[in-house]
Amino acid sequence: MSNITIASLASSMASTEMDTSLSANAYTASEITLILGGIGGMIASLIYALKNVKHLKSGCCECDQKVATPPQTPRPAPVSQV
Repeated sequence: MSNITIASLASSMASTEMDTSLSANAYTASEITLILGGIGGMIASLIYALKNVKHLKSGCCECDQKVATPPQTPRPAPVSQV
């Protein structure tokens, strides 16, 4: 039986070269999903935060939101059935 130590085994494993050219920037499907979900969440929170702003004054610009309600159309009378 040969006398193999953990250090010699680790050094022989470290000396073997592995092809890492594809794995350097490759992402798995779950990682891409998490990235896209995070970006979508940031965009949605910005839109929600800015949608409810009624008055904004920042530096040289000022903005007031005017809410317009559509005209109400009268409902027709219900038709009685016989």
